[in-house]
Amino acid sequence: MRQGRLLEKLTTKAIACSTPAPDQPGSRPVTRGLALFLLAISPLAGATTHRVHAGQDGATIQRIISGASPGDIVSFDAGSYTIASTLALKCGVTYTGPAATPATAEITTSTANMSLTSMGGGCSSRTTTVIEYLQFNGAGPLYLDPSNYSNIIFEHNQVTSLPGGESCGGTCLSLFFDGNNRNSDSNITIQYNTFGDTNSCTAVLTIDDGACSGILVNQIAFLSNFLVRYNTFYHLQEGIHLSNVNYVVGNSSATCNNCDIEFNYFNAIHRIATEFQFNVLGKPAIISNNVYGNPINPYYNTLTASIPCCQYGRKFGTLTPVVPANYIANNIEINTLGSANSSPYGVEMAGTGTRTSNNLIQGSFCNGVVWSFGAANWTIQDNTIQGSQMASGGTCPTSNSIPSHFITAESGGTYSPIISGNVTGSSPSAIPSVAPTISPASGVQSYPLKVTLTDAGYAYGPQPLGNTGIWYTRDGSTPVPGKGTAQYLASGGFFSLPAPATVKAVGMWGTPNQPTSYPAGYGFVPSPVVSAQYASGVVSQPRRPR
Repeated sequence: MRQGRLLEKLTTKAIACSTPAPDQPGSRPVTRGLALFLLAISPLAGATTHRVHAGQDGATIQRIISGASPGDIVSFDAGSYTIASTLALKCGVTYTGPAATPATAEITTSTANMSLTSMGGGCSSRTTTVIEYLQFNGAGPLYLDPSNYSNIIFEHNQVTSLPGGESCGGTCLSLFFDGNNRNSDSNITIQYNTFGDTNSCTAVLTIDDGACSGILVNQIAFLSNFLVRYNTFYHLQEGIHLSNVNYVVGNSSATCNNCDIEFNYFNAIHRIATEFQFNVLGKPAIISNNVYGNPINPYYNTLTASIPCCQYGRKFGTLTPVVPANYIANNIEINTLGSANSSPYGVEMAGTGTRTSNNLIQGSFCNGVVWSFGAANWTIQDNTIQGSQMASGGTCPTSNSIPSHFITAESGGTYSPIISGNVTGSSPSAIPSVAPTISPASGVQSYPLKVTLTDAGYAYGPQPLGNTGIWYTRDGSTPVPGKGTAQYLASGGFFSLPAPATVKAVGMWGTPNQPTSYPAGYGFVPSPVVSAQYASGVVSQPRRPR
Protein backbone atom coordinates (compact mmCIF):
# COMPACT_ATOMS: atom_id res chain seq x y z
CA MET A 1 0.00 0.00 0.00
CA ARG A 2 2.76 2.44 0.89
CA GLN A 3 4.58 1.69 -2.38
CA GLY A 4 1.45 2.62 -4.28
CA ARG A 5 1.08 5.87 -2.38
CA LEU A 6 4.78 6.64 -2.94
CA LEU A 7 4.32 6.29 -6.68
CA GLU A 8 1.32 8.61 -6.62
CA LYS A 9 3.03 11.32 -4.58
CA LEU A 10 6.35 11.18 -6.42
CA THR A 11 4.61 12.22 -9.63
CA THR A 12 4.23 15.73 -8.24
CA LYS A 13 6.99 15.93 -5.65
CA ALA A 14 9.98 14.06 -7.07
CA ILE A 15 11.22 16.76 -9.44
CA ALA A 16 11.71 19.12 -6.49
CA CYS A 17 13.92 16.60 -4.66
CA SER A 18 17.37 17.86 -5.61
CA THR A 19 19.02 16.50 -2.45
CA PRO A 20 18.40 13.41 -0.33
CA ALA A 21 16.34 13.67 2.84
CA PRO A 22 18.34 13.47 6.09
CA ASP A 23 19.04 9.97 7.32
CA GLN A 24 16.55 8.56 9.83
CA PRO A 25 17.31 5.54 12.01
CA GLY A 26 16.72 2.40 9.98
CA SER A 27 15.82 4.25 6.77
CA ARG A 28 17.42 5.29 3.49
CA PRO A 29 16.95 8.61 1.67
CA VAL A 30 15.16 8.60 -1.69
CA THR A 31 17.62 10.07 -4.18
CA ARG A 32 16.67 12.27 -7.11
CA GLY A 33 17.63 9.53 -9.54
CA LEU A 34 15.36 6.96 -7.91
CA ALA A 35 12.54 9.49 -7.67
CA LEU A 36 12.79 10.30 -11.37
CA PHE A 37 12.87 6.59 -12.19
CA LEU A 38 9.69 6.06 -10.20
CA LEU A 39 8.18 9.10 -11.87
CA ALA A 40 8.92 7.61 -15.27
CA ILE A 41 7.24 4.28 -14.50
CA SER A 42 4.27 5.70 -12.56
CA PRO A 43 0.90 5.26 -14.26
CA LEU A 44 -0.15 8.55 -12.59
CA ALA A 45 2.56 10.72 -14.10
CA GLY A 46 -0.07 13.28 -15.15
CA ALA A 47 -1.31 13.85 -11.60
CA THR A 48 -1.74 17.45 -10.51
CA THR A 49 -1.24 19.23 -7.18
CA HIS A 50 -4.02 21.70 -6.37
CA ARG A 51 -2.95 24.31 -3.81
CA VAL A 52 -5.24 25.70 -1.13
CA HIS A 53 -3.88 28.93 0.34
CA ALA A 54 -4.36 30.09 3.93
CA GLY A 55 -7.47 32.16 4.41
CA GLN A 56 -9.41 30.88 1.40
CA ASP A 57 -13.10 30.40 2.19
CA GLY A 58 -15.17 27.24 2.01
CA ALA A 59 -16.65 27.97 -1.42
CA THR A 60 -13.19 28.45 -2.93
CA ILE A 61 -11.87 25.29 -1.28
CA GLN A 62 -14.85 23.32 -2.61
CA ARG A 63 -14.17 24.54 -6.17
CA ILE A 64 -10.55 23.41 -5.85
CA ILE A 65 -11.59 19.97 -4.59
CA SER A 66 -14.23 19.62 -7.32
CA GLY A 67 -11.54 20.25 -9.94
CA ALA A 68 -9.33 17.38 -8.75
CA SER A 69 -9.19 13.95 -10.40
CA PRO A 70 -8.22 10.53 -9.00
CA GLY A 71 -4.50 10.52 -8.27
CA ASP A 72 -4.34 14.28 -7.72
CA ILE A 73 -3.24 16.02 -4.52
CA VAL A 74 -5.16 18.81 -2.79
CA SER A 75 -2.47 20.48 -0.67
CA PHE A 76 -3.43 22.87 2.13
CA ASP A 77 -0.86 25.49 3.09
CA ALA A 78 -0.17 26.00 6.79
CA GLY A 79 -2.88 28.18 8.29
CA SER A 80 -6.52 28.14 9.38
CA TYR A 81 -9.51 27.57 7.09
CA THR A 82 -12.92 28.51 8.49
CA ILE A 83 -15.88 26.90 6.73
CA ALA A 84 -19.65 27.16 7.27
CA SER A 85 -20.72 24.08 5.29
CA THR A 86 -19.36 20.59 4.80
CA LEU A 87 -16.64 20.05 2.19
CA ALA A 88 -17.59 17.26 -0.25
CA LEU A 89 -14.48 15.18 -0.94
CA LYS A 90 -13.80 13.22 -4.12
CA CYS A 91 -12.56 9.66 -4.29
CA GLY A 92 -8.98 8.79 -5.12
CA VAL A 93 -7.55 12.18 -4.13
CA THR A 94 -4.90 12.89 -1.46
CA TYR A 95 -5.88 15.72 0.91
CA THR A 96 -2.82 16.84 2.83
CA GLY A 97 -1.29 19.60 4.86
CA PRO A 98 2.42 20.12 5.47
CA ALA A 99 3.98 16.94 6.86
CA ALA A 100 4.05 18.06 10.50
CA THR A 101 2.72 16.68 13.78
CA PRO A 102 0.82 18.46 15.21
CA ALA A 103 -0.68 19.58 11.93
CA THR A 104 -0.17 23.17 10.83
CA ALA A 105 -3.15 23.24 8.45
CA GLU A 106 -6.46 23.55 10.31
CA ILE A 107 -10.00 23.15 8.97
CA THR A 108 -12.40 24.65 11.51
CA THR A 109 -16.02 25.69 11.99
CA SER A 110 -18.33 27.27 14.54
CA THR A 111 -21.45 26.04 12.72
CA ALA A 112 -23.53 23.50 14.63
CA ASN A 113 -24.71 20.11 13.38
CA MET A 114 -22.26 19.62 10.53
CA SER A 115 -19.25 17.47 9.75
CA LEU A 116 -16.19 19.20 8.32
CA THR A 117 -15.89 16.86 5.32
CA SER A 118 -18.01 14.12 3.78
CA MET A 119 -18.08 11.58 0.99
CA GLY A 120 -21.24 10.44 -0.77
CA GLY A 121 -22.18 7.83 -3.33
CA GLY A 122 -19.33 5.43 -2.58
CA CYS A 123 -15.75 4.93 -3.79
CA SER A 124 -14.85 1.99 -6.00
CA SER A 125 -11.69 3.48 -7.53
CA ARG A 126 -8.48 1.52 -7.01
CA THR A 127 -6.74 4.85 -6.37
CA THR A 128 -6.50 5.38 -2.63
CA THR A 129 -8.19 8.33 -0.95
CA VAL A 130 -5.77 9.79 1.60
CA ILE A 131 -6.57 12.36 4.31
CA GLU A 132 -3.45 13.32 6.22
CA TYR A 133 -1.60 15.98 8.25
CA LEU A 134 -4.70 18.08 8.92
CA GLN A 135 -6.29 19.41 12.09
CA PHE A 136 -10.07 19.11 12.17
CA ASN A 137 -11.52 21.51 14.73
CA GLY A 138 -15.06 22.15 15.95
CA ALA A 139 -16.90 19.20 14.35
CA GLY A 140 -16.50 15.60 13.24
CA PRO A 141 -13.72 15.24 10.65
CA LEU A 142 -15.47 13.02 8.08
CA TYR A 143 -18.86 11.45 7.35
CA LEU A 144 -19.23 8.58 4.85
CA ASP A 145 -22.80 7.82 3.77
CA PRO A 146 -24.17 4.22 3.63
CA SER A 147 -22.72 3.46 0.19
CA ASN A 148 -19.79 1.17 -0.68
CA TYR A 149 -16.30 2.54 0.05
CA SER A 150 -12.82 1.11 -0.41
CA ASN A 151 -9.19 2.18 -0.14
CA ILE A 152 -9.31 5.05 2.35
CA ILE A 153 -6.44 6.16 4.60
CA PHE A 154 -6.93 8.65 7.46
CA GLU A 155 -3.58 9.31 9.12
CA HIS A 156 -1.46 11.85 11.04
CA ASN A 157 -4.49 14.05 11.77
CA GLN A 158 -5.70 15.74 14.95
CA VAL A 159 -9.41 16.05 15.81
CA THR A 160 -10.06 18.80 18.36
CA SER A 161 -12.92 20.68 20.06
CA LEU A 162 -15.64 18.14 19.24
CA PRO A 163 -18.74 19.97 20.50
CA GLY A 164 -20.99 17.16 21.84
CA GLY A 165 -24.71 17.39 22.53
CA GLU A 166 -25.75 18.43 19.02
CA SER A 167 -28.89 17.09 17.36
CA CYS A 168 -26.99 15.39 14.51
CA GLY A 169 -25.68 12.73 16.88
CA GLY A 170 -22.57 10.79 15.95
CA THR A 171 -22.85 11.56 12.22
CA CYS A 172 -21.20 14.96 12.75
CA LEU A 173 -19.47 14.41 16.09
CA SER A 174 -16.99 11.69 15.10
CA LEU A 175 -15.22 10.02 12.21
CA PHE A 176 -18.41 8.28 11.07
CA PHE A 177 -18.84 5.30 8.73
CA ASP A 178 -22.56 4.94 8.08
CA GLY A 179 -24.22 1.65 7.14
CA ASN A 180 -27.57 0.07 6.39
CA ASN A 181 -26.84 -3.67 6.73
CA ARG A 182 -26.52 -3.91 2.94
CA ASN A 183 -23.42 -1.88 2.11
CA SER A 184 -19.73 -2.80 2.26
CA ASP A 185 -16.55 -0.91 3.21
CA SER A 186 -13.07 -2.33 2.65
CA ASN A 187 -9.40 -1.47 3.02
CA ILE A 188 -9.83 1.30 5.58
CA THR A 189 -6.71 2.38 7.51
CA ILE A 190 -6.87 4.83 10.44
CA GLN A 191 -3.48 5.40 12.03
CA TYR A 192 -1.26 7.88 13.90
CA ASN A 193 -4.15 10.25 14.68
CA THR A 194 -5.28 12.01 17.85
CA PHE A 195 -9.02 12.08 18.51
CA GLY A 196 -10.14 14.56 21.17
CA ASP A 197 -8.60 17.11 23.51
CA THR A 198 -9.54 18.92 26.72
CA ASN A 199 -12.10 20.98 24.77
CA SER A 200 -13.88 17.94 23.31
CA CYS A 201 -17.24 16.51 24.41
CA THR A 202 -17.28 18.67 27.56
CA ALA A 203 -21.10 19.05 27.52
CA VAL A 204 -21.76 15.29 27.53
CA LEU A 205 -19.17 13.76 29.84
CA THR A 206 -21.70 13.23 32.64
CA ILE A 207 -24.47 11.52 30.64
CA ASP A 208 -25.01 8.15 28.98
CA ASP A 209 -24.46 9.18 25.37
CA GLY A 210 -21.91 7.78 22.95
CA ALA A 211 -22.30 10.23 20.06
CA CYS A 212 -19.27 12.45 20.74
CA SER A 213 -16.59 9.92 19.87
CA GLY A 214 -13.41 9.19 17.99
CA ILE A 215 -14.64 6.60 15.46
CA LEU A 216 -18.18 5.29 14.97
CA VAL A 217 -19.07 2.50 12.53
CA ASN A 218 -22.77 1.88 12.01
CA GLN A 219 -24.12 -1.53 10.96
CA ILE A 220 -22.09 -2.15 7.80
CA ALA A 221 -23.03 -5.51 6.29
CA PHE A 222 -19.54 -6.41 5.05
CA LEU A 223 -16.60 -4.57 6.57
CA SER A 224 -13.17 -5.90 5.63
CA ASN A 225 -9.55 -4.96 6.31
CA PHE A 226 -10.45 -2.28 8.84
CA LEU A 227 -7.24 -1.28 10.62
CA VAL A 228 -7.15 1.16 13.56
CA ARG A 229 -3.59 1.47 14.89
CA TYR A 230 -1.29 3.84 16.76
CA ASN A 231 -4.00 6.38 17.57
CA THR A 232 -4.68 8.37 20.74
CA PHE A 233 -8.28 8.78 21.96
CA TYR A 234 -8.67 11.39 24.69
CA HIS A 235 -11.49 13.18 26.57
CA LEU A 236 -14.35 11.59 24.65
CA GLN A 237 -17.71 9.93 25.26
CA GLU A 238 -16.47 6.82 23.46
CA GLY A 239 -13.22 5.92 21.76
CA ILE A 240 -14.30 3.56 18.98
CA HIS A 241 -17.66 1.82 18.53
CA LEU A 242 -18.64 -0.72 15.86
CA SER A 243 -22.40 -0.98 16.25
CA ASN A 244 -24.70 -3.89 15.40
CA VAL A 245 -28.52 -4.00 15.60
CA ASN A 246 -31.47 -6.36 15.08
CA TYR A 247 -30.34 -9.01 17.55
CA VAL A 248 -32.98 -11.51 16.39
CA VAL A 249 -32.26 -15.07 15.29
CA GLY A 250 -32.39 -15.22 11.49
CA ASN A 251 -31.87 -11.50 10.95
CA SER A 252 -28.84 -10.22 9.04
CA SER A 253 -25.83 -9.10 11.05
CA ALA A 254 -23.10 -6.57 10.50
CA THR A 255 -19.83 -8.45 9.95
CA CYS A 256 -16.11 -7.81 9.70
CA ASN A 257 -13.32 -9.72 8.01
CA ASN A 258 -9.99 -8.67 9.52
CA CYS A 259 -10.89 -5.91 11.95
CA ASP A 260 -7.65 -4.99 13.73
CA ILE A 261 -7.66 -2.50 16.63
CA GLU A 262 -4.13 -2.42 18.02
CA PHE A 263 -1.44 -0.22 19.59
CA ASN A 264 -3.86 2.57 20.53
CA TYR A 265 -4.02 4.67 23.70
CA PHE A 266 -7.43 5.41 25.24
CA ASN A 267 -7.52 7.91 28.11
CA ALA A 268 -10.25 9.96 29.84
CA ILE A 269 -13.11 8.13 28.12
CA HIS A 270 -16.50 8.50 29.81
CA ARG A 271 -18.59 5.66 28.41
CA ILE A 272 -16.84 2.79 26.61
CA ALA A 273 -13.32 3.08 25.22
CA THR A 274 -13.60 0.15 22.77
CA GLU A 275 -17.06 -1.19 21.92
CA PHE A 276 -17.06 -3.92 19.28
CA GLN A 277 -20.41 -5.53 18.38
CA PHE A 278 -19.87 -6.77 14.81
CA ASN A 279 -19.82 -10.47 14.05
CA VAL A 280 -17.00 -12.13 12.12
CA LEU A 281 -16.41 -13.73 8.74
CA GLY A 282 -13.04 -14.60 7.15
CA LYS A 283 -10.38 -13.54 9.66
CA PRO A 284 -10.67 -13.00 13.42
CA ALA A 285 -11.25 -9.65 15.06
CA ILE A 286 -8.20 -8.46 16.99
CA ILE A 287 -8.38 -6.06 19.93
CA SER A 288 -4.85 -6.22 21.27
CA ASN A 289 -1.83 -4.25 22.47
CA ASN A 290 -3.94 -1.25 23.52
CA VAL A 291 -3.58 0.86 26.67
CA TYR A 292 -6.60 2.12 28.60
CA GLY A 293 -5.97 4.88 31.14
CA ASN A 294 -8.23 6.41 33.78
CA PRO A 295 -11.83 7.01 32.66
CA ILE A 296 -13.53 10.37 33.17
CA ASN A 297 -16.63 10.51 35.39
CA PRO A 298 -17.06 6.70 35.54
CA TYR A 299 -20.61 5.41 35.95
CA TYR A 300 -22.64 2.25 35.41
CA ASN A 301 -21.83 2.09 31.68
CA THR A 302 -18.08 2.75 31.82
CA LEU A 303 -17.18 -0.67 30.46
CA THR A 304 -13.60 0.04 29.21
CA ALA A 305 -13.36 -2.76 26.59
CA SER A 306 -16.81 -4.05 25.70
CA ILE A 307 -16.37 -6.84 23.13
CA PRO A 308 -19.70 -8.74 23.12
CA CYS A 309 -19.10 -9.87 19.57
CA CYS A 310 -18.01 -12.59 17.25
CA GLN A 311 -20.31 -15.50 18.06
CA TYR A 312 -22.22 -15.45 14.77
CA GLY A 313 -21.59 -14.95 11.08
CA ARG A 314 -23.85 -13.28 8.52
CA LYS A 315 -27.03 -14.16 10.42
CA PHE A 316 -27.80 -14.05 14.11
CA GLY A 317 -28.13 -17.58 15.48
CA THR A 318 -25.71 -19.15 12.98
CA LEU A 319 -22.25 -19.66 14.48
CA THR A 320 -19.34 -18.14 12.62
CA PRO A 321 -16.94 -20.61 10.98
CA VAL A 322 -14.01 -18.50 12.23
CA VAL A 323 -12.49 -20.08 15.36
CA PRO A 324 -11.14 -18.33 17.33
CA ALA A 325 -13.31 -15.47 16.14
CA ASN A 326 -11.72 -12.87 18.40
CA TYR A 327 -8.44 -12.16 20.18
CA ILE A 328 -8.52 -9.83 23.20
CA ALA A 329 -4.87 -9.97 24.18
CA ASN A 330 -1.92 -8.03 25.56
CA ASN A 331 -3.95 -5.00 26.62
CA ILE A 332 -3.29 -2.80 29.68
CA GLU A 333 -6.18 -1.33 31.67
CA ILE A 334 -5.51 1.08 34.54
CA ASN A 335 -7.89 2.90 36.91
CA THR A 336 -6.25 4.75 39.82
CA LEU A 337 -9.34 6.81 40.79
CA GLY A 338 -10.28 4.72 43.86
CA SER A 339 -13.07 2.24 44.52
CA ALA A 340 -15.82 4.89 44.56
CA ASN A 341 -14.98 5.54 40.89
CA SER A 342 -14.64 1.93 39.79
CA SER A 343 -15.19 0.95 36.18
CA PRO A 344 -17.88 -1.78 36.22
CA TYR A 345 -16.09 -4.04 33.67
CA GLY A 346 -12.51 -4.28 32.47
CA VAL A 347 -13.26 -6.70 29.60
CA GLU A 348 -16.72 -7.81 28.52
CA MET A 349 -16.33 -10.79 26.21
CA ALA A 350 -18.38 -13.16 24.09
CA GLY A 351 -17.81 -15.11 20.88
CA THR A 352 -17.00 -18.41 19.26
CA GLY A 353 -13.60 -19.53 20.51
CA THR A 354 -12.74 -16.05 21.83
CA ARG A 355 -9.34 -15.87 23.52
CA THR A 356 -8.92 -13.33 26.30
CA SER A 357 -5.31 -13.67 27.34
CA ASN A 358 -2.25 -11.85 28.68
CA ASN A 359 -4.13 -8.71 29.65
CA LEU A 360 -3.10 -6.54 32.62
CA ILE A 361 -6.12 -5.10 34.50
CA GLN A 362 -5.21 -3.08 37.59
CA GLY A 363 -6.92 -0.80 40.07
CA SER A 364 -10.51 0.30 40.47
CA PHE A 365 -12.59 -2.17 38.53
CA CYS A 366 -15.67 -3.94 39.88
CA ASN A 367 -15.08 -6.89 37.55
CA GLY A 368 -11.93 -7.75 35.66
CA VAL A 369 -13.32 -10.04 32.94
CA VAL A 370 -17.00 -10.88 32.45
CA TRP A 371 -18.23 -13.43 29.92
CA SER A 372 -21.63 -13.98 28.35
CA PHE A 373 -22.49 -15.90 25.17
CA GLY A 374 -19.75 -18.09 23.75
CA ALA A 375 -18.96 -21.44 22.20
CA ALA A 376 -16.18 -23.75 20.95
CA ASN A 377 -13.62 -23.77 23.74
CA TRP A 378 -13.31 -20.08 24.40
CA THR A 379 -10.72 -19.14 27.00
CA ILE A 380 -9.69 -16.69 29.73
CA GLN A 381 -6.02 -17.44 30.34
CA ASP A 382 -2.78 -15.91 31.64
CA ASN A 383 -4.20 -12.53 32.61
CA THR A 384 -3.08 -10.46 35.61
CA ILE A 385 -6.06 -8.89 37.38
CA GLN A 386 -5.42 -6.86 40.56
CA GLY A 387 -7.58 -4.50 42.59
CA SER A 388 -9.14 -4.16 46.02
CA GLN A 389 -12.72 -3.70 44.79
CA MET A 390 -12.56 -6.92 42.75
CA ALA A 391 -11.04 -8.74 45.71
CA SER A 392 -13.72 -7.51 48.12
CA GLY A 393 -16.65 -9.26 46.45
CA GLY A 394 -18.79 -6.31 47.48
CA THR A 395 -21.37 -4.34 45.53
CA CYS A 396 -20.04 -2.20 42.69
CA PRO A 397 -20.20 1.49 43.74
CA THR A 398 -20.92 2.74 40.21
CA SER A 399 -23.36 -0.02 39.27
CA ASN A 400 -25.05 -1.31 42.40
CA SER A 401 -26.92 -4.07 40.60
CA ILE A 402 -23.74 -6.14 40.16
CA PRO A 403 -21.27 -7.64 42.64
CA SER A 404 -17.50 -7.46 42.26
CA HIS A 405 -15.32 -10.31 40.97
CA PHE A 406 -12.01 -10.91 39.23
CA ILE A 407 -13.64 -13.18 36.61
CA THR A 408 -17.37 -13.91 36.43
CA ALA A 409 -20.33 -14.72 34.20
CA GLU A 410 -22.46 -11.85 32.94
CA SER A 411 -26.23 -12.04 32.70
CA GLY A 412 -27.07 -14.67 30.09
CA GLY A 413 -23.74 -16.47 30.33
CA THR A 414 -24.39 -20.20 30.13
CA TYR A 415 -21.43 -21.81 28.33
CA SER A 416 -18.41 -21.49 30.60
CA PRO A 417 -15.02 -20.66 29.07
CA ILE A 418 -11.78 -22.43 29.96
CA ILE A 419 -10.20 -20.39 32.78
CA SER A 420 -6.56 -21.03 33.69
CA GLY A 421 -3.22 -19.42 34.46
CA ASN A 422 -4.62 -16.12 35.69
CA VAL A 423 -2.95 -14.13 38.49
CA THR A 424 -5.25 -12.17 40.80
CA GLY A 425 -4.71 -10.04 43.88
CA SER A 426 -5.95 -7.06 45.85
CA SER A 427 -2.87 -4.86 45.35
CA PRO A 428 -1.49 -3.88 41.93
CA SER A 429 2.22 -4.20 41.30
CA ALA A 430 4.26 -2.89 38.37
CA ILE A 431 5.94 -5.26 35.92
CA PRO A 432 9.55 -4.72 34.75
CA SER A 433 9.94 -4.51 30.99
CA VAL A 434 12.34 -6.88 29.23
CA ALA A 435 15.87 -5.55 28.72
CA PRO A 436 17.10 -5.06 25.13
CA THR A 437 20.27 -6.34 23.50
CA ILE A 438 22.84 -4.15 21.76
CA SER A 439 24.85 -5.32 18.76
CA PRO A 440 27.79 -5.24 18.33
CA ALA A 441 29.08 -5.76 21.84
CA SER A 442 31.49 -3.35 23.55
CA GLY A 443 34.97 -3.10 22.11
CA VAL A 444 37.20 -1.49 19.52
CA GLN A 445 35.31 -0.69 16.32
CA SER A 446 35.70 1.12 13.02
CA TYR A 447 33.40 4.03 12.14
CA PRO A 448 30.78 4.83 11.08
CA LEU A 449 29.36 1.95 13.13
CA LYS A 450 25.93 0.42 12.66
CA VAL A 451 24.37 -0.28 16.08
CA THR A 452 21.28 -2.51 16.24
CA LEU A 453 18.92 -2.71 19.24
CA THR A 454 16.57 -5.65 19.76
CA ASP A 455 13.83 -6.32 22.32
CA ALA A 456 11.14 -8.92 21.70
CA GLY A 457 9.45 -8.36 25.07
CA TYR A 458 7.94 -11.21 27.07
CA ALA A 459 7.34 -14.44 25.16
CA TYR A 460 5.20 -16.13 27.82
CA GLY A 461 3.71 -15.59 31.26
CA PRO A 462 0.59 -13.99 32.76
CA GLN A 463 1.28 -10.45 31.49
CA PRO A 464 1.16 -8.64 28.13
CA LEU A 465 3.60 -10.16 25.65
CA GLY A 466 5.78 -8.55 22.99
CA ASN A 467 5.20 -4.88 22.08
CA THR A 468 8.36 -3.61 23.79
CA GLY A 469 10.25 -0.65 22.36
CA ILE A 470 13.71 0.64 23.22
CA TRP A 471 14.83 4.02 24.56
CA TYR A 472 18.53 4.72 24.11
CA THR A 473 21.17 7.43 24.53
CA ARG A 474 24.53 7.94 22.83
CA ASP A 475 25.99 10.46 25.29
CA GLY A 476 26.57 8.05 28.19
CA SER A 477 23.54 9.27 30.17
CA THR A 478 20.95 6.89 31.58
CA PRO A 479 17.94 6.78 29.24
CA VAL A 480 14.57 7.73 30.70
CA PRO A 481 11.70 6.87 28.31
CA GLY A 482 10.23 9.99 26.77
CA LYS A 483 12.64 12.41 28.47
CA GLY A 484 15.97 14.14 27.99
CA THR A 485 18.20 12.85 25.23
CA ALA A 486 16.56 9.41 25.11
CA GLN A 487 15.38 8.38 21.66
CA TYR A 488 12.90 5.66 20.72
CA LEU A 489 13.69 2.73 18.45
CA ALA A 490 11.48 -0.20 17.57
CA SER A 491 12.95 -3.65 18.10
CA GLY A 492 15.39 -4.51 15.35
CA GLY A 493 16.02 -0.86 14.47
CA PHE A 494 19.47 0.62 14.08
CA PHE A 495 21.39 3.88 13.98
CA SER A 496 24.89 4.95 12.93
CA LEU A 497 27.64 6.11 15.28
CA PRO A 498 30.14 8.44 13.59
CA ALA A 499 32.74 8.12 16.38
CA PRO A 500 33.45 6.26 19.65
CA ALA A 501 30.65 6.56 22.22
CA THR A 502 28.83 4.82 25.06
CA VAL A 503 25.36 3.59 24.16
CA LYS A 504 22.87 2.87 26.93
CA ALA A 505 19.39 1.44 26.46
CA VAL A 506 16.29 0.30 28.34
CA GLY A 507 13.25 -1.64 27.21
CA MET A 508 9.78 -0.21 27.84
CA TRP A 509 6.51 -1.94 26.98
CA GLY A 510 4.50 0.06 24.47
CA THR A 511 4.70 2.16 21.33
CA PRO A 512 5.55 5.89 21.22
CA ASN A 513 1.89 6.95 21.36
CA GLN A 514 1.41 4.88 24.55
CA PRO A 515 2.55 5.89 28.06
CA THR A 516 6.25 6.05 28.81
CA SER A 517 5.48 5.84 32.54
CA TYR A 518 2.63 4.71 34.79
CA PRO A 519 1.53 5.66 38.31
CA ALA A 520 3.67 4.00 40.97
CA GLY A 521 2.77 0.33 41.34
CA TYR A 522 0.85 0.09 38.05
CA GLY A 523 1.55 -0.99 34.49
CA PHE A 524 5.12 -1.44 33.35
CA VAL A 525 8.41 0.12 34.41
CA PRO A 526 11.56 0.34 32.26
CA SER A 527 13.96 -2.58 32.21
CA PRO A 528 17.41 -2.49 33.79
CA VAL A 529 19.92 -0.45 31.76
CA VAL A 530 22.19 -2.22 29.29
CA SER A 531 25.20 -0.52 27.75
CA ALA A 532 27.93 -0.89 25.17
CA GLN A 533 31.19 1.09 25.09
CA TYR A 534 32.76 1.55 21.68
CA ALA A 535 36.42 2.61 21.40
CA SER A 536 38.69 3.50 18.51
CA GLY A 537 41.81 1.64 17.47
CA VAL A 538 42.83 -1.22 15.24
CA VAL A 539 40.06 -3.71 14.72
CA SER A 540 41.45 -7.22 14.82
CA GLN A 541 40.76 -9.32 11.77
CA PRO A 542 40.18 -13.06 11.81
CA ARG A 543 43.32 -15.01 10.84
CA ARG A 544 43.07 -16.63 7.46
CA PRO A 545 43.90 -20.32 7.30
CA ARG A 546 47.09 -21.19 5.42
